[in-house]
Amino acid sequence: MKKINYAEYRHTPQIVWLDTNIIINIRDSLKNKTKDKFLTLFELLKEKVQDGKIICPFSGQRSEYSQGDSLEESDDILLQLSKGFQVSMWQIRQEQVKTTIHCFLNDNSEFMFKDTDLVFKKEERVKRRNDFGFEVVVLHEQTKRPQREFLLKDLIRRKEEVKKLNLSYEELLRSEQDAGKYALQISINKNIEQYGYLNLDFDINDSWYHHLYTIIELKNISGADDHKN
Repeated sequence: MKKINYAEYRHTPQIVWLDTNIIINIRDSLKNKTKDKFLTLFELLKEKVQDGKIICPFSGQRSEYSQGDSLEESDDILLQLSKGFQVSMWQIRQEQVKTTIHCFLNDNSEFMFKDTDLVFKKEERVKRRNDFGFEVVVLHEQTKRPQREFLLKDLIRRKEEVKKLNLSYEELLRSEQDAGKYALQISINKNIEQYGYLNLDFDINDSWYHHLYTIIELKNISGADDHKN
């Protein structure tokens, strides 16, 4: 198997990822007017963001604190430190899958990270700013409590399953690594069962795209046909 080399990635300005707990602690310090280390950190971060030395993009924090009763205050902190720089983990994964496909098709072992992997709906943001004279930031993240509860139940189920199977660490690791391939194969089989052939004529607005996006992007990039017949 060919070894993939990852080029070092540096974003300008430098990215500082803030855990949800930091946002919550800063919010509580502001609400309680407590001059503590979190308020000091907030002032320092704001200064560095304003000077263009760092940026604190957000992805996931809002879905974790949105169950509380101080959503507006938390949002305000997030927007001040991110300047509306919203990152989509789905988009990052999607863009990097495309990069991987290009490496595969071109027999290239150099994987390059790009600024465009991070930008969330850049075209829409630029259009809004040009039309109205200011930038409108739409906070897409919503609560993920139902998903977290489902994940917890699934992890408990998986723990019991592993215990019954008596898998070694290496066997368990291999099983988890192969899970994505099995899930993709299941989606492929269901797609063929529904259409009579492997239908890859979907875009990001179709649910099938999200199940089959790796091979859909392989088809798009390589120019291969669906082979309907």
